[in-house]
Amino acid sequence: MNMSERKVRVRFAPSPTGALHIGGVRSALYNYLFAKQNHGDMIFRIEDTDSQRFVPGAEAYIIEALEWLGIKFDEGVSYGGNYGPYRQSERKDIYRKYVNQLLDAGKAYIAFDTPAELEAKRNEIANFQYDASTRMQMRNSLTMDKEEVDSLIAQGQQYVVRFKIEPGEDIVVDDLIRGEVTINSSILDDKVLYKSADNLPTYHLANIVDDHLMLVSHVIRGEEWLPSAPLHVLLYRAFGWEDTMPRFAHLPLLLKPDGKGKLSKRDGDRLGFPVFPLEWHDPKTGEVSSGYRESGYLPEAVVNFLALLGWNPGNDQEIMSMDELIELFSLEKCSKSGAKFDYEKGKWFNHKYIQEKSDEELTELFMPILEEKGIKADKSTVARIIGLVKGRVSFVRELWDQAAFFFVAPTTYEEKSVKKRWKEIKEYMDSKGVDYDYVQSEGFGSVERLAKILANNGYRTIVVVGGDGALNDAINGIMLSDAEDKDNIALGMIPNGIGNDFAKYWGLSTEYKPAVDCIINHRLKKIDVGYCNFYDGKEHQRRYFLNAVNIGLGARIVKITDQTKRFWGVKFLSYVAALFSLIFERKLYRMHLRINDEHIRGRIMTVCVGSAWGWGQTPSAVPYNGWLDVSVIYRPEFLQIISGLWMLIQGRILNHKVVKCYRTKKVKVLRAQSASVDLDGRILPKHFPLEVGVLPEKTTLIIPN
Repeated sequence: MNMSERKVRVRFAPSPTGALHIGGVRSALYNYLFAKQNHGDMIFRIEDTDSQRFVPGAEAYIIEALEWLGIKFDEGVSYGGNYGPYRQSERKDIYRKYVNQLLDAGKAYIAFDTPAELEAKRNEIANFQYDASTRMQMRNSLTMDKEEVDSLIAQGQQYVVRFKIEPGEDIVVDDLIRGEVTINSSILDDKVLYKSADNLPTYHLANIVDDHLMLVSHVIRGEEWLPSAPLHVLLYRAFGWEDTMPRFAHLPLLLKPDGKGKLSKRDGDRLGFPVFPLEWHDPKTGEVSSGYRESGYLPEAVVNFLALLGWNPGNDQEIMSMDELIELFSLEKCSKSGAKFDYEKGKWFNHKYIQEKSDEELTELFMPILEEKGIKADKSTVARIIGLVKGRVSFVRELWDQAAFFFVAPTTYEEKSVKKRWKEIKEYMDSKGVDYDYVQSEGFGSVERLAKILANNGYRTIVVVGGDGALNDAINGIMLSDAEDKDNIALGMIPNGIGNDFAKYWGLSTEYKPAVDCIINHRLKKIDVGYCNFYDGKEHQRRYFLNAVNIGLGARIVKITDQTKRFWGVKFLSYVAALFSLIFERKLYRMHLRINDEHIRGRIMTVCVGSAWGWGQTPSAVPYNGWLDVSVIYRPEFLQIISGLWMLIQGRILNHKVVKCYRTKKVKVLRAQSASVDLDGRILPKHFPLEVGVLPEKTTLIIPN
């Protein structure tokens, strides 16, 4: 029969020896896509001829895994069909018939060699292979008369049936992916086809017989089976089935993420990604292996990801539904070389598919997580919250990290004072009819995360109740967000910190009512954002600031204040204590700066790079002129410190003898030995050099009238 006239019938035939490897899943997927594209059938067959390696539960696991992925069969184990049984262990009588056919035709022979005899021969002959050059030296039906053979069989002597391969013949395998592959038969050994010990055939015979009887038209399998393909071609010839032999396609291997060798479970364990579709509990060892389903992957994302490992549609399309994959799939477009298993790309696909799901669908997936945490919430409310945060997650479980503050009140802040302060602010805002959402920060670093989430999810006014540090966190969250119009996000402030230096520049005090009125009036002004580039020991980083960068004394005051806060109890007292202790210390730092192409070297007490007031050290700075002001304070005498403090309070510090000032676009700090660095009250990891610059009018501030 002409192959083009045959109905497409493919099979996926795993062995129930454990969990289904992700490479096997991809083979099943490619078979499924090919079958559906050609309006054919897909058969599910269990190849359980290796009774020693059988693992209970493996068969059910494989079926569940493939059904979870949307790969459904037309016939086979648990599906029914007209060509069963579909377990090879239930087809012993069928195989015996075809073994006898080969023996009768002289295409195979019986061998009685024991394991000890085979081992002795391997020791005797280098690179021993049971083939045409050695079989006449062995104990088999080719070297024994029929009576002796029959007698040994009657005595219950164990034996195997080997395929008789004639040497010197070029065997051509016509592969749909690799083209014609030619192998000479002389390199092939006389493979075992049948073992009397368990009355079962080996894979080679069973799969040929089954594929023939089940009318399989195409065999699509992994590259590891390519060396066996010439043997299979010879078996088809030996049975006289060459005209109906299926077409072969050998898929490229799945490689380790670095491309060096075949992907294994150990790679997943080492790098932290699953290599099985579902979580697997090994009944023999008790070991539990992670699965894509339990790790939070969506089945459609896994399918899309796997489909592109070794195949591409020939265009730039990456996101494809199962229907689209069926329409576009082609074996001819499969790669011949192995495909690196880029598990990070798998996470990207999951992120994309989560974004495509509706808020309501994600709510159904998220509700069990909330229930585990003992949280009861209305589904409509949960859906609205998910709509705000889902753009930042790759897995459903990550929704909790992004949305926890909507459900659980924080426990790490100074509850009594914060509650009292917020109660007053809230009551005043409510009396003014202000429409707002309120989120309480959860301690250090949470303001940045919250600001980033809010910016990404459409909030265009973000108000910070806090000091300079909280404002710094907020501007970093906004600047590091993915919001396209981040420079138009209005940043407001209600001062509630120790210094509130940036707020003071704009004439705002810790009196909350004028600050709230300012927010209500919503007068906007574009202002500059400063930046600091540095290397943190692992990668290059950029942090942003609104007020100033301090290197040396100023940063030390911030650092010690943070460290002594608990000891003194009162934030302001901690600040004052730190200030006086360091003034009397008068520590100097060896620094090397470059400002406006001028190199500044020497023993310097502190440097302030200000976009605004800079705690009085850069009183001439203007946060909307596109420039930075720099004050460099050299070694002062004690009396100069006293006079300097008075001049600092008066805003005349730049007139002091030990202060030198500059106006610039960029400052390079090439060295500042042992000096601490802070941005708006946030200590920076000390990794020099630093580059401090300014981004003109890069954010929007709500300012007083």
